[in-house]
Amino acid sequence: MRDASRAGEPAAVRRDDVDRLVYERRLEASLRQRDAVEFARQVRRTLWPDEELDRVVLADGREDIANPDQARRVVSAPRGRDALRTLNPDAVALFGRAAVETAAMDRDAWTGNCRWCFADASARALGGLAPADSPAYRALLGSDPCPRDRARWQQETTARRKARARLEAAIEDRRRAEAQARARQEFRAARDGLSAASQRHATAVRSLASVDPSAAPVTAAGAPQGRGPGNLPCGCTYATYCPTHAAMFGTSDRSVSRR
Repeated sequence: MRDASRAGEPAAVRRDDVDRLVYERRLEASLRQRDAVEFARQVRRTLWPDEELDRVVLADGREDIANPDQARRVVSAPRGRDALRTLNPDAVALFGRAAVETAAMDRDAWTGNCRWCFADASARALGGLAPADSPAYRALLGSDPCPRDRARWQQETTARRKARARLEAAIEDRRRAEAQARARQEFRAARDGLSAASQRHATAVRSLASVDPSAAPVTAAGAPQGRGPGNLPCGCTYATYCPTHAAMFGTSDRSVSRR
């Protein structure tokens, strides 16, 4: 994971290794926390326990805490950033440090501001997981994303689709090029094999004709092929042997050898 560095200097960590580690930890946390939405609600209650207080509306219209004992427990419990140390480690692994720390910030600071935008900017600046458009992140951050977040996600989705289309097109082009290269190679091999077979066939025909002119190939009309006066280089015709072959076979009548 670490690159070698000179003595006394910190080792560099590759971004790919960090991303892989973040992904592996998130996967492990998701296996332990099967219901991400309910787990996000638990994290939110740990950070801000007063949000879960039971309240009643008084006669004059004001709200008050329904259970004083519950209120005392909430008041004594840590909240906000002080409650971060009490969280289940799966919170950061599953949702990312940027979103968790944003959820723990003072709620009064978000008046007129977007928690989602801040968490996304923090994740991009510091690394790690950025909030995604999901019910779990809504439960954790305690709000809905703003129009800028939705527009950014739409742009990112479109960019991913285009990148995937380009990748698929590149893969298809490479497969097509490989198939064409294989076809050309097979064609050249077949052509070379045909040429070699033709040469072997011509040599065999000459060898056979020198021993048995009666087996020499003929045309479709039955006429023999050859160059000499007897239609074969040696002088044999379709009906008679040349003197050399007549002495070899003991006859000048080629029809005798074909009976």
